[in-house]
Amino acid sequence: MDRSDTSVQDARQEPLASPLLEALHDRRLELSDGEGRGDFLTSYAFQHRRLFQALSAMADTIDHEYPFLALNAFTTCALYAADLFDFYVEDLPGYIPGLARVLERETLPFAADLAEARRPWASLRNRCRRQHAFLASVQGRYGDGRSVSGFCIYGRRGSVLRINKRLFGDADACSFDWAKRALLGDVLKAEVILAAAIDRVADRKAEPIDCLNLALPYMPVIDRMNQRPKLCLPDEYAVAERAICKAGDAVRVGDTVETGDGPFYMTLAVEFVGNAIMIQLPYGEGEVDVVGHAVGGGGLTSGIHRVVIRDVEVAVMSGAAE
Repeated sequence: MDRSDTSVQDARQEPLASPLLEALHDRRLELSDGEGRGDFLTSYAFQHRRLFQALSAMADTIDHEYPFLALNAFTTCALYAADLFDFYVEDLPGYIPGLARVLERETLPFAADLAEARRPWASLRNRCRRQHAFLASVQGRYGDGRSVSGFCIYGRRGSVLRINKRLFGDADACSFDWAKRALLGDVLKAEVILAAAIDRVADRKAEPIDCLNLALPYMPVIDRMNQRPKLCLPDEYAVAERAICKAGDAVRVGDTVETGDGPFYMTLAVEFVGNAIMIQLPYGEGEVDVVGHAVGGGGLTSGIHRVVIRDVEVAVMSGAAE
C-alpha cells in the first residue's frame, strides 16, 4: 500500500487505516514495554481515542453563541495533540528497538519532519501551561454575508494584552475550521513519517507483530470536517496556503482555503483579571483601553472580567489556495 495516499480530504473508507500500524504489522520486531510504559497498543489506542473524543466535542461548539465553549474545546484538542506527539517522539522509540537510531540519523529527514509537525501543538501547550498565554474569541462576517469563527492567542505583560503570532506563522488569528484541519493533518503526517522510519528498522528474532485489528478513529470527525466551510479569517489565507503546500500529497489538510469578499467585521471577546486593561486588537496597531464587566460565578471567578468589542472593520484581500 502506498502510504502517501493518506488524506484528510479524500479518505472515505471505514475504518481509517493507521500508517504506523501498517508498517509494524507482520514485522519481526520485539516490542518492549519496559520502564513502566505499559502495553504499546493500549497506549497508542488510548492516545488517539482521547484526541478523537476531544475533536468530536469541539465540532459541537464551533457555531455556539457562547464563544468560550469553542475556545475551551479547542484548547483541550491542542493539549491532547501535544500529548500524542510526546508519545510519538519520546515513547515510541522506547517501544521499538532500533527506531531511535533511525530517527537520529542526520542524513534522514524523519526527526526534522516529525519536529515540524509537532511544533505548533507543543508550542501552544507550552505557552498556555508555562507562559500563561490564553485564547480569545475572534468572530465576524465578510461583506458577502459569510461568517467565520476562530481565536487569537494573547499574552499579558503588566496591564497590556498583546497577540502572540508564533503558532501558525504571521496571522493574527486562526479559524477553528482551519485549526482542526491543521491538527489532524499534522497527526496523519506524523503517522506517515514514522511508518517510513519503521520500514528502515531491521527485523529481529521475534514473532511477527499482529496489529491490524486497530485503526485510527477519526473518520466521523473527517466526515463532519469535510462538510464545514473552508473560509479563513483575514490574513490566515497565506498561512493556510503554506501549510497545504508543505503537507503535499502525503496529508492534505484542505484543497481550498479562501477569504470572503469585502471588508471583515470582527467581534473580539476577551476575558482577563481586573476591570480595565489595554488590548492589542487583531489586524490593528497599538493598543486600546477597555473596561470589562464582571463574569458571574462568585469565588475566585469574581475577579475575572470580560469585554466584547464588536464590528471592528478589517480590510481583507480575497484569495483561494489550490
